[in-house]
Amino acid sequence: MARPARHLHIAAVLAALVGAVACSDSASDESNVVKPSLSLTPAAVDFDATPGGALPAARDVAVATDGDPVAGLSLTVTYADGDAAGWLDASLGGASTPATLSVRPSRTDLAAGTHVATVRIASDGAGNSPQEVAVTLHLTPGAQLLTVTTTGSGADGSVSSSPAGIGCTLVAGVMGGDCTEALPAGTSVTLTATAGGGSAFTGWSGGCTGTAACQLTMSEARSVTAAFQGPAAPGSLRLLQGPSDAADSVPFSPQPRVQVLDGQGQPYAVAGVLVQALLMSGDGARIGTNTVATDASGVATWTDLGLNASAAPASFVLRFALRDTPGVYVDTAPFTVAVAAFVVAGAEGFIGVEDLDPGTGHVLIGSSSCGTLASCTVGVPAGTTVTVTAVADSATSFFVYWKTMAPCPTGTTAVCTFTATGTTQLSAYFALRGYTTSVVITGTGDGSVSAMNIIGQPPPTCNYAAGVMSGTCVSTQSYGARATRLQAFPAPGSTFAGWGGDCSGTDLVCLVPPIVNGTRQVTATFSR
Repeated sequence: MARPARHLHIAAVLAALVGAVACSDSASDESNVVKPSLSLTPAAVDFDATPGGALPAARDVAVATDGDPVAGLSLTVTYADGDAAGWLDASLGGASTPATLSVRPSRTDLAAGTHVATVRIASDGAGNSPQEVAVTLHLTPGAQLLTVTTTGSGADGSVSSSPAGIGCTLVAGVMGGDCTEALPAGTSVTLTATAGGGSAFTGWSGGCTGTAACQLTMSEARSVTAAFQGPAAPGSLRLLQGPSDAADSVPFSPQPRVQVLDGQGQPYAVAGVLVQALLMSGDGARIGTNTVATDASGVATWTDLGLNASAAPASFVLRFALRDTPGVYVDTAPFTVAVAAFVVAGAEGFIGVEDLDPGTGHVLIGSSSCGTLASCTVGVPAGTTVTVTAVADSATSFFVYWKTMAPCPTGTTAVCTFTATGTTQLSAYFALRGYTTSVVITGTGDGSVSAMNIIGQPPPTCNYAAGVMSGTCVSTQSYGARATRLQAFPAPGSTFAGWGGDCSGTDLVCLVPPIVNGTRQVTATFSR
């Protein structure tokens, strides 16, 4: 009975050993299992935008494994320390691989600069879980618009910029020019306002204040207004200096000076305002006027009133008035002035029936010299003896005569003396000096040569027959810069053989080049 019990014990031990070995093999198999690796492609995503601008388009990231698919994908988003949160939208297109991760910025209203977020994808089935994608948003300011506005009713002014670009104008209250400019973000700009035409710059508003140069940094769009004030209208005159009583005040001495004032009695510092001087007789009649423009300080100064009075010397009143503004006068005390007489003389190049070519010269009125081929005016007290002299450019020209015969005599007298009682106008004519053409005819044939350039006169002709010259063969006078036209006429039975001297060739017509104040020698040959 004892033997069976022993056999049962041995069997139980063997069974226990077999079970232990089986459990050991199962645990070893589980520890040797390798999980697939998770991959995100691309591993980094960059977005570019402008602050407050449009949202960039979404970007996709592929979520995959290098082996069997994994399930239970999860997504988390974290943001860099100190950075704004919540600016990134991220979503998975499924819970198992392969899947697509979509990322897109949801806001651009952040500060300019770089913003970073991290997207983590995790799965218990992946051996390298979690994996990350770095998402960067670059917010870079774009070009910023600078807008300039000018205001001011009736005012003139301009606004310019450095760097160049703005050239905004205001003309009579109307804005024009280049008043907007797109500039790179961060650009430093200086705006300068300049008033014109008697206007004043009164200050900035908008992006700048005050009246100094406007300095801006284009970190954002900027708008600036430059205000100008139009000039006050001239309202009255103030006498700064009047002429003294004088018997022969031509020109007046000292020189009269008048300043223009505005409606508030302040100096109207604008150049170009016209002020008239009026010489008035005792009964209020206007004897003469003269107009002068003011300088930049609003002052009109007369170097010579030039009043062509038509009355006898007497006691007159000199008044000053704003041009075209009735009733605005400044009167000086009455004074005695000699009636002015004026001599207007000048020089002209003459062209007339004598076929003279224009010359050059000038005229002297007393000791005053007018310019070449120009006129000038000299005022003297009435009754003054005046000498006017015509002076030709001696090397090239000569005086012909005075265009106005009275009071100067006819003929070629260059010096004219007369008594000035009113306005006298004279013109001196000048012509170019002439030259002489001498014709010699030779040869065995007969013929003639005629000069054809003298208008209104029979052509001077030099004849040649049987070896003898006759007619006008020497000193055929021509003038100025014109060529002398010579033409050969062979007699019947003869032929023209050709020119010599200052002409050449065998054409019947020869143009002799001019020479000032000299002689041309021409030879013509006829043969049988």
